[in-house]
Amino acid sequence: DIDFAKRSFAIAAGFGLVASLMVMIMGDQNGLLVAKYQPEKLAAIEAEWNTNPAPAAFHAIAFPNQSQQKNYFDIKIPEMLGLIATHSYSSVIPGMKQIIQKNEIKIQRGINAVTALDSLRSGDNSPQTLATFNRYKDDYGYGLLLTRFTNNISTATNADIVRAASSMIPNVFALFWTFRIMVALGVLLFILFMISVIVIVRRKKQIPNWLLYWALWMIPTPFIASLCGWFVTEHGRQPWTVYGVLPTTLSSSTLSAVDIGISFFIFFFLYTILFIVEMYLMFKFARLGPSAIHTGNYHFEKITSPQV
Repeated sequence: DIDFAKRSFAIAAGFGLVASLMVMIMGDQNGLLVAKYQPEKLAAIEAEWNTNPAPAAFHAIAFPNQSQQKNYFDIKIPEMLGLIATHSYSSVIPGMKQIIQKNEIKIQRGINAVTALDSLRSGDNSPQTLATFNRYKDDYGYGLLLTRFTNNISTATNADIVRAASSMIPNVFALFWTFRIMVALGVLLFILFMISVIVIVRRKKQIPNWLLYWALWMIPTPFIASLCGWFVTEHGRQPWTVYGVLPTTLSSSTLSAVDIGISFFIFFFLYTILFIVEMYLMFKFARLGPSAIHTGNYHFEKITSPQV
């Protein structure tokens, strides 16, 4: 049933090419939003410790050291970061050191907002207290970040503020490489689908074995790339549940570890069973081929006339 298999391959190649191209476009648009609204995440993804003049260089390879706030080794592509991250040669990409300094100011303002709101809740409705809260309320969430480091936000020390500001930078090494694994797998998939479409369009009698093996070994990569993307998304916005408003430490679930463990293992058990059943059926019907649908049109259903 080679003809059937080639048609199936052609449909998969065409769909895969369009889908991978759309994912790349949507990923690029999402990157623009990250650059605008989550500068810490972008700086960590690019291992950009210092704010450099536009257009900044793109770190193709780097080995970040978070404790020393520098890269041990990096390979840069000049003038590419601004074009990739913001589609502009004039936009400045803020570095993590400068972001931390700005966040320290926001946290200090947030302390004023938290203190004023506590006073309002305790019954102090004076115009001065209300004016103070209205002045600093946009940074209220930054003040709440201090709950990880002190029991009394109003008496937070400079050391507490520095630690809270530094905690807003996610794990740079993990984010940097996870993002690049995701992008690399996406590019490889796009190339695979593009070559496959070219082979189909050229109407070769046989699809090359190396291309079939490549396609086979690439089956897990969309799942790996998706997991990497979720890691970049979720870990990259830490320590926020609602960015700039609600810290994760104040929105964690009240469920016990036992409850979470039970639900996890139930999901694990059910999905493992479904996976086994799915793989069994896939292998079974793949071996039977399209003749299993009994239309009379495929190779193993055709009756050849006996030779005289």
